[in-house]
Amino acid sequence: MATNDEERTRSAVTQSGTAESNGAAPSSLSTSPTQTPIAPALCSSSADSSIPRPQLDLHPVFHPPLWLARRTACIRALKREGVRSVVDIGCGEGAVLQMLISPAYHLDSFPDLYAPDPVSHSLSSESRFSSSREAKLEQLRRVPRLNPEEEELHLRRVIGVDILRSSLQQAARVTDPEAGGASPHASRWEECRVELYEGGLESYNQVFEGVEAMIATEVIEHLPPHLFDKFAKTILGMYQPRLVVVTTPNHEFNPYFIATSKSDEDSNRFPDPTGRTNRVFRDDDHQLEFTIDEFQSWAKKVAAENDYRVTFTGVGSLSHYYGSHAPPYTGIPFPPPSLDAHPACRKFASSKSLPSDPSTFFATQIAIFTRIFPNEVERSPRSHKPQPLPFFSPTTESIVEMAPVAAIVPSGVALSSSSTTRPGLTARRPTLTTPHIHVQTHTHRPHPSASEPLGSEKLIKSLKKRFDERQSSRLSLAQIWSNDEMRINCGGIVGSLIDALLEKDEEGEWELEALVEEEGVRGLEALMVEWKGFVERKEEGESVWDRAYIEEMEVEDGHEQGFDEDDGLEDSSDEEGPDLEWEQ
Repeated sequence: MATNDEERTRSAVTQSGTAESNGAAPSSLSTSPTQTPIAPALCSSSADSSIPRPQLDLHPVFHPPLWLARRTACIRALKREGVRSVVDIGCGEGAVLQMLISPAYHLDSFPDLYAPDPVSHSLSSESRFSSSREAKLEQLRRVPRLNPEEEELHLRRVIGVDILRSSLQQAARVTDPEAGGASPHASRWEECRVELYEGGLESYNQVFEGVEAMIATEVIEHLPPHLFDKFAKTILGMYQPRLVVVTTPNHEFNPYFIATSKSDEDSNRFPDPTGRTNRVFRDDDHQLEFTIDEFQSWAKKVAAENDYRVTFTGVGSLSHYYGSHAPPYTGIPFPPPSLDAHPACRKFASSKSLPSDPSTFFATQIAIFTRIFPNEVERSPRSHKPQPLPFFSPTTESIVEMAPVAAIVPSGVALSSSSTTRPGLTARRPTLTTPHIHVQTHTHRPHPSASEPLGSEKLIKSLKKRFDERQSSRLSLAQIWSNDEMRINCGGIVGSLIDALLEKDEEGEWELEALVEEEGVRGLEALMVEWKGFVERKEEGESVWDRAYIEEMEVEDGHEQGFDEDDGLEDSSDEEGPDLEWEQ
């Protein structure tokens, strides 16, 4: 089920005009000469010529596209931690920035203001749908809660950094509020500051200190060895955000990609430009591509050295790619159809036999680093209950076991410091650096009505107009909130409308019903509102509520809330769109 923010970000990512292939678009954090693509015939092995290759007449794809799935995964990770500030490392032309600055749907978190009812969700027929204040509160407490990653993202500060000025200039354009950046048709309830800087990882930027999260989507595979070595030292060791999200291609997935044409083969297969391996990469600018073990070993090592814990996930599963979602996964070809083009992959277990669980064998692998704070209790995301930190003391033996990363890094190039004792922040700053160059700052201002809802009586009248527009006596809170005029009148606060239903329903016109969890809905979608006084229109024409509503809203000064008298009074089309299945 698509969440509200995911529906709204669809327009944002398409506006950028940036799309990545099944592999990855070149990052502008580093550059290298264009490589001549390897011809498939040069990669074939006579030793395996007797193995029958599957004859396939299919063109598997990821839906949603892999580039959108990994960006969505980053957004979900930020939501789980409830961060308010983030740096996008290697932001390029601003495609991810556009998603980050998309305004939150509402200011408050519904239904978190109403403590969950400890009583079972099974309700009697008498109490299931009632109009008294106590009965409404009972229903509100039973509304199924959203998962943390489904909550709204309330970013107040978004920073992008890249080494290419041309990319940053485009990022400045797509994040410019005057040019319609960040969903111009959606009302914004909080100020958001966007800052863009030109510079590389070798430069320390004091502006980044104190930022809560950093993300690097498809970046580390583009870094030359000397910068790759600095990545963890700089991000985890110096800036020390409480959350870091890193995505990178899974090299082991490459043999399972099917080229739809000869040109597709030539444009997505490139020999290792460093000469360190005989691997064939997805992009001509890739300096390395990790296997699963290599990536996880590196991530665990740098996490242990810098007081972080790390978890792993991914997007673009093998079962999803081929549309084969249940055992025995007969829709997935084996041996991998492009194995001949990737001879270095023959030694991997994933090329010797089908992965045991194709639903967790991902084209893009993701590491999520969360900082460990010594001598403090740690709070779970959005939780009010402190939890003790688990014991975490990496041993020398565990670090030695992480040696497989050396297979793709030249000898003599250290991945990170072996010391687990870090000096103070000032001592860790580089002494000789080229400062980042400030390129642009944008400030996205909130709507004039933000946090200033109309009075309860006016909200009730606005609500009645909404029911009349929809010609229905029963709407979900999500359907009600999808109306821009309704959101503006509420100042972006869902609770203001709920309070009006609780406090200004003396005649018992309104009833609430919480949909139980078994019905598969949560949050705004899980509360039904019924207007018992609704009267269906018998013929087409202007609603009796249109004029009455406008007259009621025209208060003595003519401009309550500081906007025009007809601002938001014309009929607003719903912002509801078709659901998408989002990669998790």
